[in-house]
Amino acid sequence: VLAGLRASRRHETLPVDVPGDQPSYLNAAVTGSTVLGARALLGLLQQIEQERARSRPYVNAPRTLDLDLILYG
Repeated sequence: VLAGLRASRRHETLPVDVPGDQPSYLNAAVTGSTVLGARALLGLLQQIEQERARSRPYVNAPRTLDLDLILYG
């Protein structure tokens, strides 16, 4: 489903506009190609988050994993 994946180095950033004391974020970007449509790819990313116990109890809640689809096409 995904091919030619390439990942950036990790970048550590401080959390901004979040409640409470949260640890720094580790960020990275990945590029590649897929036969999936944009909505299907976003669904796959959300499925990966769920399989790894990502929860969304409230806006800007601490999280162990956050996969975003930034650019498609």
